[in-house]
Amino acid sequence: TMLPTLTGSMMPLVGQELREFMDEYQKLICLGVIIADGSRGSVYWNSRMKRPVFRYSMGRRDVSKLKQGLAAVYRILLESGARDITSSVRGFYHVKSHSDVDRFVRAGHRANDFDCLAWHPLGTCRIGRSKESGVVDQNHEVFGTNNLYVCDGSVVPSSLGVNPMLTIVALTHRASRGISQRIELIEKKTNRALGRDQRAFEGHDTEVLESPASIGA
Repeated sequence: TMLPTLTGSMMPLVGQELREFMDEYQKLICLGVIIADGSRGSVYWNSRMKRPVFRYSMGRRDVSKLKQGLAAVYRILLESGARDITSSVRGFYHVKSHSDVDRFVRAGHRANDFDCLAWHPLGTCRIGRSKESGVVDQNHEVFGTNNLYVCDGSVVPSSLGVNPMLTIVALTHRASRGISQRIELIEKKTNRALGRDQRAFEGHDTEVLESPASIGA
């Protein structure tokens, strides 16, 4: 079950109906559907708004995947004893029986009939072999830069179809080890260079000069 504030904000309810729904929060269970979407989106800079703008349109194939997943969730909940399933699909805000699920499956739906949330957005700084196919290289360093790394979920090339948390953690752990090793190598090179400079300095005779104003002071 999610946090009450998040659950309440996701429900297609207002006023007294929402109040009564949240009064029964201790009896709620929340199930969601994750799909490996094939739809495309874009990120571009809006000069008038002075900020990046994100666009995403869900295609028909992904709508079909989402419907199949939701129908399975409805049936699981009904078989588990649920009396009223509150859904965020237009026209099916309340699902109470298998006949309601059958109607849902037969109904024609468009992408904007579903209220969806985007968890763990992926792919905006994807790993690639070159700057033509990605934003960062296999070491997570941004192409065309030095010492600029991206280590979050944006480097995952595409949708996984499962919760990507462990994948993100694994990639970040791998990247951090590589960055740490690179820092150690830079430090070793720097120390060797400083050592050479120190030895070169110590190998020369030095003469201490005093200014006339300090002599005999």
